[in-house]
Amino acid sequence: MFETKAGLAWTVLAAAQHPITQFAGAADHHVSEAFYFTDPEGNGVELYVDRPRSSWRYAGGQVVVTTDPLDPNNFIRENLVEPSAE
Repeated sequence: MFETKAGLAWTVLAAAQHPITQFAGAADHHVSEAFYFTDPEGNGVELYVDRPRSSWRYAGGQVVVTTDPLDPNNFIRENLVEPSAE
């Protein structure tokens, strides 16, 4: 888990450019934004940042979690800031 969207954006960009990782997908779960990669052995790796708990929705006492599309290029473009600016 990442503390900031900027930290996640930097790591997703680096992982996507690394020759031994493979991008496997991205999802907006409404409680978090997640990116999925595979390593050389085929293991799945999830990189994510939680949204503030105050923004989570509940139904029947349970957190509502979805799997909606998340555009990795837009996420990086909107959140990639210099580390000193976080």
